[in-house]
Amino acid sequence: MDFPTDRIYKFSPFNENSISALANSAVWFSKLTKLNDPFEGFVTYDEPKDEDEKVTKLIKLGAEFLREKTSPKKAIEIATQRYLADGDLFINKVNESVCELKAQREAFFDSLCVFSTSVDIPDYQYPNYANMLMWSHYGNGFSGFCLQFSASKFYRSLKVENPKVAWSTVEYVSEPKSFSILDYLNQDSIEYCRPILTKHEQWSYEGELRFISNIEGLHHYSNEALEVIYIGEKMPIGQQQVIIAIANNYYPNAKVLKVSIHPSGYNVITEKI
Repeated sequence: MDFPTDRIYKFSPFNENSISALANSAVWFSKLTKLNDPFEGFVTYDEPKDEDEKVTKLIKLGAEFLREKTSPKKAIEIATQRYLADGDLFINKVNESVCELKAQREAFFDSLCVFSTSVDIPDYQYPNYANMLMWSHYGNGFSGFCLQFSASKFYRSLKVENPKVAWSTVEYVSEPKSFSILDYLNQDSIEYCRPILTKHEQWSYEGELRFISNIEGLHHYSNEALEVIYIGEKMPIGQQQVIIAIANNYYPNAKVLKVSIHPSGYNVITEKI
């Protein structure tokens, strides 16, 4: 799967952690529980409308547990026979399996860590480094900085250290995703991971693209992946000099640009430092 664009952005305040990571060509992957959206991973559950629908779904689920040993058609026949032989026992056993699958799902999501970036938003007329909301919320009100990476180079270099790193854009919706019990079965299915790739539409200004890892903490990338460092106009001169020194020492091919409020409209301008 190709990236939406090869430009991705990471906005940060100037602090000890962000500067240390920049100097070490590293980014921090956080646990899902430490992200700033209180609805992170939120879903609703597709509950059966009546007892008949519940039984039908449980038989289908019971058949799924048998599919490794027989054909899909035969699995349905066996599950149906077991239900007809002792309905209460069959339902109890399938429900126990569902509880186990739910626990496995929670453990799986608890193990995941995320590094969030943003991409250029199709309906936004400017590249996302000019996104004033991102500068306000994540760039410390133009006192921080923004890193522009080549998405492909960044991703390839992350996978050298951790081959299990994956990525996906975030879908913005007005209603939470509905989760079916059948969705518990396949961790390799995109639907299994859909809850952490879906956010409310109020977050759409971020244009988020997530990198996902099973390891919390710093992940290193190639310095060739960093293309531009944008410095907010309100950053103190001393802090600007720190970033410029890091760029000169570790990112000789990266541009360093100052981002300032445009004097005649709702936009920004850039200039070399």
